[in-house]
Amino acid sequence: ILPNEIKRDWQKIGGGFGKTFLLIGLFYALMVIFHYQALARVEVAYMISMKRTSMLFSVLYGGFLFKEANIKERFAGSIIMVIGAVFITLV
Repeated sequence: ILPNEIKRDWQKIGGGFGKTFLLIGLFYALMVIFHYQALARVEVAYMISMKRTSMLFSVLYGGFLFKEANIKERFAGSIIMVIGAVFITLV
């Protein structure tokens, strides 16, 4: 394959997604850094239980932004898990 053909193939694949994937990678790297910093600073059970509360926000985003079905049932399940996280934190 000639170098110009390779360049065209990569441009077809990348298109406008290059910047998007770069941002996704950047935010994922930041998430990993913050995750391990939190683990180093507090007890693991507390940190993980608080991290699980992000599921509540995911359910809300799914309902409001993406109009997912059965949002009440999903929200109820996530509330139960948040209550469990609170119990872990308090005990």
